[in-house]
Amino acid sequence: MTNSRKSILSLPYFQLIASIVVVFVVYGKTLKFDLVLDDDLVINNTHVQRGVSGIPDIMSSGYLSGFNGASSTYRPLPLVTFALEQSIHDLNPIWSRIFQLILYALAVVLLIQLAKLWFSNFSNSLLLFVGLLFLLNPIHTEVVCNLKSRDELLAVVFVLLTLFSVSKYRESKSLKWLIYSGVSALLAFMSKENAVMLFVFVPLLNLIFFKNGWQASIKASLGVAAATILYFSIRYVVLDANNLPQEQFVMNNAFVHTTLFERVGNSAYLLLLYVFKALIPYKLTWDYSYSTLQFHSITSLVGGVSLLVVLAGIALLVWKRKSVRNYLILVAGFVLFLVTVLNFFVLIGANFAERFLMIPSVFIALLLGLVINDLIRTKKLNEKSALLVCTALSLFYSVVTINRASDWKDNETLFFASLEIYPDTKKPHAYADVQIGVLMTCHSTTYLRVELIEKQKQKG
Repeated sequence: MTNSRKSILSLPYFQLIASIVVVFVVYGKTLKFDLVLDDDLVINNTHVQRGVSGIPDIMSSGYLSGFNGASSTYRPLPLVTFALEQSIHDLNPIWSRIFQLILYALAVVLLIQLAKLWFSNFSNSLLLFVGLLFLLNPIHTEVVCNLKSRDELLAVVFVLLTLFSVSKYRESKSLKWLIYSGVSALLAFMSKENAVMLFVFVPLLNLIFFKNGWQASIKASLGVAAATILYFSIRYVVLDANNLPQEQFVMNNAFVHTTLFERVGNSAYLLLLYVFKALIPYKLTWDYSYSTLQFHSITSLVGGVSLLVVLAGIALLVWKRKSVRNYLILVAGFVLFLVTVLNFFVLIGANFAERFLMIPSVFIALLLGLVINDLIRTKKLNEKSALLVCTALSLFYSVVTINRASDWKDNETLFFASLEIYPDTKKPHAYADVQIGVLMTCHSTTYLRVELIEKQKQKG
């Protein structure tokens, strides 16, 4: 793992081309896949269907207003990209997916460049491994294969651009990087709401990782702060707070009838589950709705132990903060960008979702790279062994990702894949009920599952 920074491996253009090639090798077959799940939310959005002329309405209305007339979210940027595609190629799914894959490759390059700024002692090969690990992580198949998840893709691209700009400002103190950080942060917020945690993370990055004082940290965060204020101001004007859908359904979120105190243990459990899923691609599915996940209150064994593990981990990191500040900031990033989806402070429309790991997995990839680098630096692992470990992990991830991506061929294939992993989960049965025309009221769960499997076998 050479440390030469003049290698072709360090050139952004080479990294982009290599990333595009690998992305198309792994996900190329998805170009001919059907639309799945909520793709209709964006494809059949009335504002999107008007193309460029619909952009003003997209910018001045909620995310779903062009689909069902009601919306409590404001994510105009993904819809703008689809509106542009509508005018350019009539929203041909193949071209939309090509753009999706290129966006993903761009995120990989930005991650590599960010790692290069943050960890100057990373070798070029280790930097590429960090990018490759992110690219091949099976947890990303939902985002890459599902067009509706372009909000997640755009959010991670602009979050990375924001962090890159903030890091460049630290080096040069040039005003342009402060402006760039504000613009990219605003675009991230307009892609997906969870990106707003940049407002908290950027000051922590300056204080803990860059070791800036309070005054310098605040100054470096001004661009992101301005973007946050502007975003929420626009959001307040656009969305009618008195006319937003408030009802949550148990089918989507099994925790709707729980108290804040009861959810503490369950949210800790969900956080640990996100860590597990980000590292180990076991039992991946698009659906974690009603009956897939059990609720673990703080008084239960699982909930109580989960909370103790999380608190112990936080306490250890804070106690050892001076010696593990690199790890501390990466863990902080992972947790902060998950806070809004842990169903603790705010109940969302899902129990758990793999797509929510798009931004947090950036910090997982950096964390694994840091672990390997420290093992090499302390001579607990030689470079050849490190290369072997990286190669083996990349190959394992690539095989799982290619297989998992096949599940997204169409709705029916996706439903069967979910039922094989979680046979008793309700939502795939409900969707299959509509997709295949089988009345749930006339079939038991077991009989329906057998019938669906037999139908799949007949299709080959």
